[in-house]
Amino acid sequence: MEYKRLTTPLLVDKCVERDPMAWAEFIGRFSPIMKFTIKRTLKECSSFAIDENAKDVLQDLLMSFWNNDKLSGIKNREN
Repeated sequence: MEYKRLTTPLLVDKCVERDPMAWAEFIGRFSPIMKFTIKRTLKECSSFAIDENAKDVLQDLLMSFWNNDKLSGIKNREN
C-alpha cells in the first residue's frame, strides 16, 4: 500500500487501526504544520528556547495521539 497516496480520512483510519506505516506517514505529513503552530504559539507566550521546546511539545502531542487514541475521536473523517 502506498501511504503517501492515501486521503487524509483513510490515513487517519489506518492510524486508528495502529498501522505503523500510516503513523509514519501521518507524522511526516502533519508534523511540519503542527511544529509551525507550536513555535508560533510559544513565541507569542514566552521568550525561552522556542525550537527545543517546540520539538518537545510536538513529541508530547504525537505521543498523546498514540497513547490516548486521540485520532479515533475525529468526527466526519470522510469529509
